[in-house]
Amino acid sequence: MSDEADEAYSATEQLTMTGINRIRQKINAHGIPVYLCEACGNPVPEARQKIFPGVALCVECQAYQENKIREKQIQALNDAHSVKER
Repeated sequence: MSDEADEAYSATEQLTMTGINRIRQKINAHGIPVYLCEACGNPVPEARQKIFPGVALCVECQAYQENKIREKQIQALNDAHSVKER
């Protein structure tokens, strides 16, 4: 039982440290937050941050992600439609 508790504690500690390190990476040497795209690592423009507080992706990566989602939705609709026709 203590092994499971130790593993759970270690996993929690690791997740906490990962979160702390992510926050540290988002703050420059002057203590000013620098928001980087979680997909490509490029800076997220300040104007985008103001419009969408907490934004995680730059415009290009957000558009790419949305296009991928749309493609999957269209494919699912096409698959469902082809099943109905059979």
